[in-house]
Amino acid sequence: MSEFTQKERDSILRLLSSTGSIAQKYEFIAYETGANFNIFDAAGIASKEERISCVLAELLSPQGSHGQASIFLELFFDICLKALKKKFLEADIKKAEVILEHHAGMRRIDIVIKIRGKLIPIEVKINAEDQRLQCYDYWDYAKSKNNDENTQIVYLTKFGDFPSDDSRGNLKDDDIFCLSFSHDILTWLKACLSVTNVLRKAPIREVLLQLESTIKKFTNQLEDRALSEVKNVISKSAQDMRNADIIADSINEAKIAKTIKLFEAIDSEIEKRLCIKRINSRYFEKDNIREHYEKGKAKKYASLNYLLATVNPETKTDIWLRIELNYEWMSAGKVVAVENENKGWKLSTSEEYRFNMSCNDNVDDWWSKDWFYLPSENNRPNFRKPHNDCFYSLFDESSFDEFVAKSADLIEEKWLEWKEQMKYYETR
Repeated sequence: MSEFTQKERDSILRLLSSTGSIAQKYEFIAYETGANFNIFDAAGIASKEERISCVLAELLSPQGSHGQASIFLELFFDICLKALKKKFLEADIKKAEVILEHHAGMRRIDIVIKIRGKLIPIEVKINAEDQRLQCYDYWDYAKSKNNDENTQIVYLTKFGDFPSDDSRGNLKDDDIFCLSFSHDILTWLKACLSVTNVLRKAPIREVLLQLESTIKKFTNQLEDRALSEVKNVISKSAQDMRNADIIADSINEAKIAKTIKLFEAIDSEIEKRLCIKRINSRYFEKDNIREHYEKGKAKKYASLNYLLATVNPETKTDIWLRIELNYEWMSAGKVVAVENENKGWKLSTSEEYRFNMSCNDNVDDWWSKDWFYLPSENNRPNFRKPHNDCFYSLFDESSFDEFVAKSADLIEEKWLEWKEQMKYYETR
């Protein structure tokens, strides 16, 4: 891109100022009216699949505590499951059962609608990745119970994406019914809110409104009035629209540069404090950070890794301190890593971790129970949209330095504690 003239720079700055003023205005209005108070945010469950699934299941259930019988489920079929509705009578829907965390062999399906003896499995994905053959197993289980080759799995994601090839296995597109929070669920909630009896009942109405607001946040949608004003500003002229494009193209680049700088600063601080160097540099690849922002997820999480101890020299098994940028947060913890002559290092599975550590710890994938958020549990940046204030504060130099210092303090404390534990491997 060519250098901007002073006139072009001034034009871009004016546009930023105008849209920034709109955002500030609506932030002030939200603060004054109490619209910022959202129980989903306050409880830290705004983008947690299992918690959002609980709320959806309760709303969908004709026996739900909302006391509205089957009206929400009927609207769900009318708006979200039109293609499936034709298989059932209205009386069937009124008598349906909605089951949360339905056991399916060794797995559990997020939500199942049981209607006239048939199962409709619903898998909810907001930020978590698919598990291997997860959708296939759910579909296969439902098919066996339904005794119906035409069984479909409902796959509910932020934007109506298909499951990964690893999750769908041999499923055809016709076996998968994709729904989106960004359109389908928001349209359904709007219909629920238009029901006169619901509008009159404040507890139900407010929960639906807060759920609607929560979904708009995690699908990156401004509230209608703010969005309308911003659209009017950037649509005033060809130059304003051109400037908006330039700004949009620059946002990810700014995030990528800041996150790379954050990794490098933490690495430098750890090296200075603990006199150690990170290992296996291929894990900290800047392309991983770029993919995190540009594609929504990276093939490999960007990470920093440091050797705590060698568990078994013969099998080339080590224990590392690992700092990782995953879906939303930056975390740190102990992992077991095994070197393969052909493929390099790989992180162990939960079973391998328990075997190598000679423990019965609860393990999430390759993490031990000794993992923690950076810089703290209650004050951590969200590196995934919608970002939080802690993330934006990283663009202030003092807050950036504070993040690095607090993270390094916690890592140093854990490192010294774990190194003491690791003496067992050095002496056996």
